[in-house]
Amino acid sequence: MYHPGELAVQQRTGLRERAGHTGRSIGDTIPPVAARFLTERRTLVVGAADGDGRLWATQLSGPAGFLRAADQRTLAVAAGPVPGDPLAAALARPAEVGTIALDPAGRRRMRLNGRSAPDGAGGLLISAAQVYANCPKHIRRRSPADSPHARRRRPPPTG
Repeated sequence: MYHPGELAVQQRTGLRERAGHTGRSIGDTIPPVAARFLTERRTLVVGAADGDGRLWATQLSGPAGFLRAADQRTLAVAAGPVPGDPLAAALARPAEVGTIALDPAGRRRMRLNGRSAPDGAGGLLISAAQVYANCPKHIRRRSPADSPHARRRRPPPTG
């Protein structure tokens, strides 16, 4: 799963064994628990290169269910970039993508990397090459503003 440069860095830092353990947790299919997790999400961050090779990230969103595992190797995304998004043109054709789905309230995140293609209905189909969960170490627990558990912010005072 790791390219030669990654393997060299792992060896030099003494983390080859640890990285090997992590690498074994990377699969190429969407397990049922991941499929359920994705279905519950309302956003997906997608990273890809534009036509000039510049890397961009965009956020796709929709109601819970806009993401679903069409099968064990395909993520169906019922959303696309808005017009003017730097990735709109890149995602209008097949592209290599990296994605991350976050659950800030539960401090969970999942990565799915692969190849996207337009679905013909304004969304994307992403063929999975790498699917894995990330540890919650760097995720601060947060609740979306429309969550019944979120604290309501008071509007700023007007003067």
